[in-house]
Amino acid sequence: MKVLHTSDWHLGKKLYKTSRLDEQRLFLDYLIQTIQEKSIEVLVMAGDLFDVPRPSDESLTLYFQFLKKLQEETNAVFCLISGNHDSGRFLDAPKPLLDLNRFFVAGKFQGAESLKKVTLKGTQGETLELTLLPFFRSTDLLELDKAEPNKENLEVGERLLLSLQRLIQSAPKENQNQKKILVAHHLFGDSTPCGTEQGLHLSGLQSVPLQFLKGHYDYVALGHIHRAQCLQKSNPIINYSGSPLPFRFGEKGRKKIFIYDSLTDEVETIELPEWRKLKTIQTTSGQMIEDLKREIAKGVDANLFELWEIRCEIDKPSAGLADLARELTRNENLEILSFQTFITQDGTQTLEQSSKRSGLKDYSTEKLFEVYYQEKFPQSSGPSERLRQEFKELLELVRLDHLREEE
Repeated sequence: MKVLHTSDWHLGKKLYKTSRLDEQRLFLDYLIQTIQEKSIEVLVMAGDLFDVPRPSDESLTLYFQFLKKLQEETNAVFCLISGNHDSGRFLDAPKPLLDLNRFFVAGKFQGAESLKKVTLKGTQGETLELTLLPFFRSTDLLELDKAEPNKENLEVGERLLLSLQRLIQSAPKENQNQKKILVAHHLFGDSTPCGTEQGLHLSGLQSVPLQFLKGHYDYVALGHIHRAQCLQKSNPIINYSGSPLPFRFGEKGRKKIFIYDSLTDEVETIELPEWRKLKTIQTTSGQMIEDLKREIAKGVDANLFELWEIRCEIDKPSAGLADLARELTRNENLEILSFQTFITQDGTQTLEQSSKRSGLKDYSTEKLFEVYYQEKFPQSSGPSERLRQEFKELLELVRLDHLREEE
C-alpha cells in the first residue's frame, strides 16, 4: 500500500500579519492531485494541523473543504494525530462523523487507550497497521505509571523512558506479511530543527530513543520538526516530513513530502512547489534603489504576490527609506513586510553583526533565554544543562496552562 506522509500544516499561520491561507489552499489542492496521480491509499498527517488550539473560521473552512475533496475525489484513508499546537479535544470533536468516512483521528492523549490502531487490507493480501500516537507531554507519561509499584524511587527521566518504551512497544508485529507504521509528533533521535518550531522537552530526556522502535515498526512518520529529514534508513525507516511552507524569511531548503510503499519498503521523496516566494534583500542606503530595481528586473512571480524583507545598512539615521522602497515597488506584485535599518559603528561593523538582535523575532523562547543569559553573563559559556531543563519545565507549565484556558 502507498502511504503519503506529511505534517505541520499549521493552517491559519501568518507571517507578520499576512495570511498564508492562499498558499495553504494551493498545497492542499496539490496534495489531492498527488494522491490521485500516485494512487495513494493512505494519507498520514503527523500533527500540527492548525497553528493555534482554537483556529479561525477561515482555517476550519479550509480544513473541511479539503476533507470533502478527499472524500469525493480520492479513495484514500486519512489518518490524523494532534501536534503540540493543536487542541486534542478540538480535533476529536467530529470523530464520530469522520470515522464513518474513512478518516481516523487521534487527538487528546489519554494514556495507552489513546493509541488508535487502524488496520487496513491491501489488494495483494498484505495487512497494514497504523498506530496513531497523539502529542503527549511529560506529565501525561508520568500519569501512566502511578499505579505501578517501585517507580517512585526512579529518576523522572528513567520513569519517562519506561513509560515511553511500554507505550511504543505495546503491540508486536503479528507476522511478516503485516507492515506497521507509527505516527507521532515529538522529538525523536538526533533531529535537526528548522528554527520555527515551538520548543518541546521531555523532563530528563533529550528525545525519544530510536532503539525503542527497532523490530516493532517498518516506517515511522514523524511531525514537529519543520525541516524534512531521514533519521534512519532501515529497521525501521524513520522520517520527519517537515512543514509544506517556509514559515519565516531565510528558511533554507526545499519542502518535501514522503511516499512509503509497504510492499517494497521503498520511500519516494517529492519536492514541493514554491507557491509564494519569500525574499530577503540585503543592501545599503547608497545602493538600495539600484539593488531593488535589479531585483525587480529579475522578474516578480505573476501568481501569488511575493513577500519581501529588506535589511538596509546605513551610516547615519535616515528618514523615509522605507517609504522610498515601497514607492519603488508599488506597482509590482509584491509586498514589503519588513524593512530594517542598521547603523554601522565606526564604519566597521557589518550588516550581519549589527542585525543580530533584529533576528530575535525568529528565535524560539528557549533560544531567547540563551541569548539573554549570554548577554547578562558575557563571561560564561551559556546556561548549564540543568538550568536549561528547569527553564523548559517552567515553560512547559505555562504552555500547558495556556492550552487548558484555550480548551
